[in-house]
Amino acid sequence: MSVRSSSASLLALALTIVPATAQKLDKSVFPQIAMQKEARGAGIIAALGSRLPEVARFYGLAEQEFGALCLRDHDLRADRSARLFYVCEGATAQAPTAQNAGTDALLTYPASQTFLLHSKPGATRVIYLDFDGHTTSGTSWKSGATFTSPPYSTDGSSAFSSGELANIQDIWKRVSEDYAAWDVDVTTQEPPLESLRKTTSTDTAYGVRVVIGGSSYDWYGAGAGGVAYIGSFSWNSDTPCFVFPVELGNGWPKYIAEATSHEVGHTVGLNHDGVSGGSAYYEGHNGWAPIMGVGYYASVSQFSKGEYTSANNTQDDTAIIDTYIPRTADLSGDAIATAVPLSGPSISATGIIGTRADADLYKVEAGAGTLSVTAGKASPDANLDIQLSLYDSTGNFLTGANPAGLGASLSRTVTPGTYYIAVEGTGTGSGTTGYTDYASLGQFVLSGTVPVALSQPPVAVASPVSASGLAPLTVSFSSAGSYDSEGSTLTFDWDFGDGASSADPNPTHTYTTPGTYTASLVVFDADGYSGSAEVGIVVQNAGSVLYVSGITMTKKSTNRGTQATAVVTVKDLAGNVRSGATVTGTWGGLTSGNVSAKTGTSGTASFNSAFSKAASGTFTFTVTGITLSGTSYNAALNTVTSASIAR
Repeated sequence: MSVRSSSASLLALALTIVPATAQKLDKSVFPQIAMQKEARGAGIIAALGSRLPEVARFYGLAEQEFGALCLRDHDLRADRSARLFYVCEGATAQAPTAQNAGTDALLTYPASQTFLLHSKPGATRVIYLDFDGHTTSGTSWKSGATFTSPPYSTDGSSAFSSGELANIQDIWKRVSEDYAAWDVDVTTQEPPLESLRKTTSTDTAYGVRVVIGGSSYDWYGAGAGGVAYIGSFSWNSDTPCFVFPVELGNGWPKYIAEATSHEVGHTVGLNHDGVSGGSAYYEGHNGWAPIMGVGYYASVSQFSKGEYTSANNTQDDTAIIDTYIPRTADLSGDAIATAVPLSGPSISATGIIGTRADADLYKVEAGAGTLSVTAGKASPDANLDIQLSLYDSTGNFLTGANPAGLGASLSRTVTPGTYYIAVEGTGTGSGTTGYTDYASLGQFVLSGTVPVALSQPPVAVASPVSASGLAPLTVSFSSAGSYDSEGSTLTFDWDFGDGASSADPNPTHTYTTPGTYTASLVVFDADGYSGSAEVGIVVQNAGSVLYVSGITMTKKSTNRGTQATAVVTVKDLAGNVRSGATVTGTWGGLTSGNVSAKTGTSGTASFNSAFSKAASGTFTFTVTGITLSGTSYNAALNTVTSASIAR
C-alpha cells in the first residue's frame, strides 16, 4: 500500500469512529521524523503517512483515535518533526464592555512581592508564570530560532503600573486555584533552569514556563489566545507555552488566568473540550465551563471528563494530570480518628480538597450553645463547590449545608461534647445541567464560633522569630497565639533542647553547638491544665555552607578556532576551599551547553567551552549549582556567579 493510499484509508476510518478518549502519553523516545512543512487538522494524517502509528503510540492513542483527534480539532498542529502542539485560535476574547485598560484587581500583597509569589514553596514540580519578558531560543518553537516576547502590559509602557501588578497577583491566584489539587508550585519568581527540565527518568524537579506577554502576531503570525506543545511539561528542555494578552481583552486577568491554565493543561497531555459537530471549544452552560474549553465567561471553570451534552472529548483530565504531577498531600484527616483538632471559641483553618473522595475533618470541643461554621472560597476564581457537615462524637450526622453557590454555612444548637466538622467537594445539578463533583477541587477557608467548654486545657503555640543560621545562633522564641479558653493567666515553661530552659513567655536563647534541636513549650492555666507545642531549630556549621568565591576566565586559539576555559573556586563559610564538590554550569554567548565537573584538592573545577570560529563575540560561563554531601549551596553568598571573556 502506498503512503498516499494508507493515509487516505486512515482518514476515512477516522471519520467513522467515536471521539477519541486519550490516555496518558507513553513518554518514550519520540520517533525521528522530518516533514516538509508544518501540518494541521486532517493534514497531519496525510503528512505522517505510514509513520502515523508511531506518533499515535507516543501520544497514548490508537491509530483511529489519533485520526479522529486530528479531524475534530483544526487547531491541532504537527511541527516539522511531527510533535503535536495547539494554536488556540478559538480561544481569543475582546475586553468586557464598559471596561478600559484591563484592570479589575486590587493588590493583595505588597507590590514589591509581585514577582516573589509561590503557591506551594518547596514543591518540586513548577508552573512558572513569566510576566517580565523572555527570549526563547533553541526550542521546538520556530525550529529553534531565537525570538523575544515582551513583558505583560495593558498600557503599552515597559514599566509595570500598580494596576498591572495587581492583575499579575490576581492571575497568579486564579491559576494557583486551578492546580491547587496537585503538588505543584505556581510561582511568579523565576526558578533555576534545572527546575524546568526533566533531565533523567528519575528527575522529579521539572515543570513549564508560561510566557505571558505581547501578541500572537509578534512571532507566531496568527491570531491565538495561546500556544502549547502537548506533554512538554516533562520535556528535557525549557520549552515554554505562551499566552498572548493582546488577544485576551488586552490583558484582562480572568481571561489571562483561564488561558494560562488551559495552555498548561496542554503541556500535561490534555486536549480541547468541544462539542461533537460544533466548536472545538465548549463555552459551557449555566455558569460552568471546562478549563480545556473556554472558561472566560463562566463563574466556575473546572477540569472535565466530558460529562456535558454532546462532549467530543471524554479524556479524564485529572487522571492525565496525575501522570505528570502528584496530588497534594492531604494535611487533614478523612476520618474521625485523624480529624484535626481546632481549639478556642473562634476557630479557623485553611485546607485543600485534593481528590474527589477527599473530606477534611476537624474536631472541636463545645460547651452548651450555638455552634456556627462557614467555609468559603480562597480564590477569586474558585473550583471548589463546598458541602459542610456536622457530626457528633460517635460519627452520627447532625446537619449539613450545600446551598447554591460555592460556599456553605451551618449553625446548630449543641450540648457539651465533641463534634466533627467535615468539608468536602460537591456539584450542582448534573453534568448536563451544572457540574458533578468530578473536579470540584481546591482551596477553602474555614471559620466559626464554638461555645466554650468548661475546664478545657490551654493551647500552646511556639514559634521562632528567627531559626536558621550558623553557630553560635541566637534565636528569639515567641508564645504568641497561646491561650486559655476560660481566660485564665498562663505560665510558661520552655525547654530549648540543649539542656537550657526559661519561664519567659518570649525568651531568647543562643545555641553554641551545630546540630538539630527540638525546643518545646508547655503552658499551664490557673487550674493546672497544660498544653504543649514544639519547634525545630537547625544550627549550621560554617563548613557546611558552600559558595562560589571566584571564576577565572582564559582563552586559547588554534586552527580549530578559539576555546574558553572557566575555573570555578568553591569555598565554605569557614574560608576553606572544598574538594569533591560537583559544580554545574552553562556556557553562553559564542557557545552553548550544560556542563559539570568536580573540584579538586585546590577547590577548583575547570570547564572548557566548545571551539568557536566566530570573528567576534563573548564566551560566558554561569554557575547553576553546587552539590556536596553534607553541605548546602547558597548562591546568594557568591562573590561571582557568571563571568565572560571576549574572543
